[in-house]
Formats: sequence, structure tokens, C-alpha cells
Amino acid sequence: MNRLHSKSKKEDVRKITMLVAKLNRYRHEYYNKAKPSVSDAVYDHLFDELQKLEKKTGIILSNSPTQTVGFEPVSELEKVRHPIPLLSLDKTKQTEELLQMARTAPALLMLKLDYSRLCTGDC
Repeated sequence: MNRLHSKSKKEDVRKITMLVAKLNRYRHEYYNKAKPSVSDAVYDHLFDELQKLEKKTGIILSNSPTQTVGFEPVSELEKVRHPIPLLSLDKTKQTEELLQMARTAPALLMLKLDYSRLCTGDC
């Protein structure tokens, strides 16, 4: 029984490592190259799978996308302090969640289109 558990844990660690590498590559494509190779839906599915595995195993790699926002920039921009914090909702698609957030603080809501889904040719 212990061997089976050990094999399963090794498989989980392998899967976590693979997901972290893949998601970090996709983040680099999205944030630094502005040329994502997968849709937001694919990215979100893999991200959710990683979160579940991390919760199940308690194993979280230091470079896991679940631990950071955005991605390491390839250029340096001047730092700007905003009078109102610029926050992001965690992948909500529910109108009620948007309204609830807007009731608690000043908010500007913007529609984001998944460009990779709109592109049908050489974009």
C-alpha cells in the first residue's frame, strides 16, 4: 500500500512540475510577447488543475503561477503609485460577483476579449 501511495505522490509531483513549466511558458507568451499560444479558457483549465493538485498534495513550487500575479517583465517601466489600488477579480464570470465587488469600492469594470479566440488567421 505504501508503494502505491509513493508512486501516486511522485506522479502528482511530476504533474505539478509539468503544469508550472507549461503555465509559466504561457504567461511569458502572454505578458512579454503579446502572442499567447493558448486561449484564456485553456490557461484557466490548467491553472485550476494545478491549484487542485497543490491543495491535494500540499506541494507548491516557488515559481508556481498560483503564487504570483502577472509575469517577470522583460523591460523596466517607471513605477507609478495609483491613488486607488488597481485590483483584479479572480476569473469571475458571474454578474452578481461583479456587482458585489462594485458595491464595496469604487470600480471601473472593463470587458476583456480573448483575442486568441477571435483571431482566425495570421494575427
